[in-house]
Order: sequence, then C-alpha cells, then structure tokens
Amino acid sequence: MSVYIFVGPTLPADDVRHALPGANCLPPVSQGDVYRIVQKRPTIIGIIDGRFERTPAVWHKEILWAMSQGVHVFGSASMGALRAAELSAFGMEGVGAIFSDYHTGKLTDDDEVAVAEGAQGPDYVSASEAMVNIRATFAEAVGQRIISPDTERELLRIGKQLFYPDRLYTTILAKAQEASIAPIELKALSAWLPEHRINKKREDALLMLGVIGERLAYGIAPKTVDYRLQYTEAWHQAVLTAGAATSTKAPDLAEVAAHRTALPTDRLLDELRLQGVPYMSARQEALLRFLSIYYAQQQGAGADAKSIREEAHRFREALGLLDQAQNDQWMADHNLTRDGYLQLIANAVLVDWSAGAAEPNLLPHLLDHLIHSAEYIPLLKRARHKQQALAERGLDNIDLADLDLTEEALFAWYFEHHLKLERTATIPAYAGLFGYRFKEDFVRAVLHEYCYSRMLADGSTD
Repeated sequence: MSVYIFVGPTLPADDVRHALPGANCLPPVSQGDVYRIVQKRPTIIGIIDGRFERTPAVWHKEILWAMSQGVHVFGSASMGALRAAELSAFGMEGVGAIFSDYHTGKLTDDDEVAVAEGAQGPDYVSASEAMVNIRATFAEAVGQRIISPDTERELLRIGKQLFYPDRLYTTILAKAQEASIAPIELKALSAWLPEHRINKKREDALLMLGVIGERLAYGIAPKTVDYRLQYTEAWHQAVLTAGAATSTKAPDLAEVAAHRTALPTDRLLDELRLQGVPYMSARQEALLRFLSIYYAQQQGAGADAKSIREEAHRFREALGLLDQAQNDQWMADHNLTRDGYLQLIANAVLVDWSAGAAEPNLLPHLLDHLIHSAEYIPLLKRARHKQQALAERGLDNIDLADLDLTEEALFAWYFEHHLKLERTATIPAYAGLFGYRFKEDFVRAVLHEYCYSRMLADGSTD
C-alpha cells in the first residue's frame, strides 16, 4: 500500500516520514499533481500544503476523480483543510481543528492558512505566520492572562489587515506599539511568545498522519463513491495539461479521438520556450488574446450563432479545411473536442470585436511597442531612405499602369517573393489584417515596396 503526502512548509519531510514511515513526500500540491500521482495507483493521498497564487491551485475535480478511482484522499492543516471542507460531502476526509472550523463555517477566508514560503535545504519553510496560528497563540495568551481579551481583539484586527506574506508576530507587535495599544501587555507578550507560540497547522498535519497510519494498520479497502464524474471539455483540457499516462476518455463519448496521446502541456511548451525569442513573442500574443477576450466580455460583447458560423467559415477557408472530414481530423490533431473547437472560434470572435473597438486608439500604443522592442529606429531609417529614393526617381506617386503591372502580378510578387507566404485570402481581407482602412492604400504601399526592392536589388539607391 502506497501513501503520497503533499507537504511543505507546514512540516518538513523528515517529520512526515517519522510520523508515517514509508510515506512518499511531495512538494505542495498544485493543479494537475493529484491527477498525475493517481497514475501510480496509490492507496492514500494526503494533502497538507498547496500552491495557489502564482500557480493554479489543485482542482476540486481531480480530487473527485482520484476518489472515483478508488484512492482515499485526506486533507488537513492548510490547502488540505480547505479542499476537505469543500469536498467532505463527496468523501474527502478532513482531519483537525482547522478543517472543522472551515467545515462548520467558523472560518471562511482562504488567507487564514496562507503563508509565504522560503527554502531551507530540501524543505519548504514558512516565511510568515498563518492567521490560524496567530489566533490560537493569542487565545492561549489570553488564557494564561498575558494579555486581555480587548488587546487580543486589537492584535487580531492588525494581523488580519496585513497581507498574508507580511504576517509576523514582530510586525503585529510593532504596529500595536505604534498605536499605543496596552504597552505593558505587549511587553509581556513579546517575552512570552518565543517559547509559547502555537502552531495549529503543524498539530493538525501530524494528527492527519496519525489517522492515516491507523487506517493502514487496520487495513483499508479501495475507496468507493456514490457520484458519477461527468466528462466535460474543461476536464479534458485539464487532463491534457496534467499529462495523462493513461486515457481518461469517457467510453460513450464518440467525438473524443481514439488516437489522442496525452502529452503534458509543459513538454510541448518546452519546445517553444527553448527557442527563446519565439516563446516571448507567443507569450505576448497569448496575453493580448486574454486581455482582448476579457475586455470584450466586460463590455458585454458576445459571440452569437451567426458570428460563430461566419468566423468558422473564415477559419476553415484560411486553413484549407474544405470538408467536414478534414475539419474533424484537424480537431483531433489539435486535441480539441467539438465544444473546445466552438470555444476557440467564439474566442476569435471576441478578439476581433476588441480589435475593432480598440483600432481608433491603437496608434500611440503601436509606436510605444516599436520603441520598447527596439524596432523603431531600423523602421524609421528604412522608411526615410525609401521615401527619399522614390522621390528622387519620381516614383512616389506611381500607379500600376505606369509600370505595366497588374494587381494580381504585384501581389504575386509580394506574397511569394517578399513575404514568402502562401496567399490564402482576398486582397481586401489582407488590407484589413495589415492595418489599412482602404484597399487602395494597401496597393499603393506594396507598389512602393516593389519599386524600392528593385532599386535595392540593382544597387541604384545610393
């Protein structure tokens, strides 16, 4: 029987192994970790600590899925207490006073158990004090008549107002002294604290390890649940992100491609990240998409059936997905179900809406970007040189007829030789994509580029 404990900084790994010999210690849990560890077929998973701010927190559904696979999941002390309180009705087992307080509603704020993390060798350590520990410590100080209940209330008020990484006893006492709160009591409390502070999170974590040890000693059958986990697009995407070692495809969901391989998203992103600059560009584009979609939603814009159909038609046309079979294959290749595909198209509609709404105000930000990215000077030099060269040869007001050139031939050169891209849409469509309000302005700019490029090629611009 195997046990995996997500822990740190509430307890060091050695304390876990001492309390529960044979336990496998893992870093604080984050989204996808429970799903991945279930692939090892554990008997029990214990969650003590978890990440939540810069990393997505462990997802409720992966815990529900783990229990549906026969794994017992326990929670205590910190993130484990939070998730256990939320999922106790479904069979997750919470242990300890902190879990009980969340379960009964005595505690409601997540920040009560949050701490800043530091590092000490292989272990995680707390760089701040959890509010639940502060409450327990000050309550004990009242019980031992070190401080009065009124002083306790003021100290708790100060502690609660602090951002969780800033919660330290020294900070709370300093702010209390600045406010001239019971100076004699504060002095007594300062002397009392080093030897008497209470670590409620540690107590609860050790209690959970003891309960797990007892359950193992008596023998434990696989977990059974009375719910049926629903297969959704969000769950499918979470599984892909986590990197499934086995298929979790719902057997009655025919639209999920049978040949999908579940490659961890981080592995895929490694290929992009290792390219350096292309990753930074892709990340910037992702940020723009996120902000565009958010802005559109905030402004009440939506993607109705008509706009989705039109965008899907443009999308398929651009990619050459001429029939349904090709489109279905493309979806399978990109690990998209039909719901995921429709969401992709709906998001594109919102991005286009935001782009249109922002267009009138975009110019100064575009120039800011060029300056920030160091592209401004090279572009400025080339634009000035092109303008001067065309003017000197009387080509600044030239048109297609002057060169005996057709529009089709001009754009054949532009796409094939200048951009080295395959043209997949109409010229007016490209004009809009490239920021021209009118097709004529686009034609004029390409014609100038055609003339300038020929000058550069034959060395006649000096």
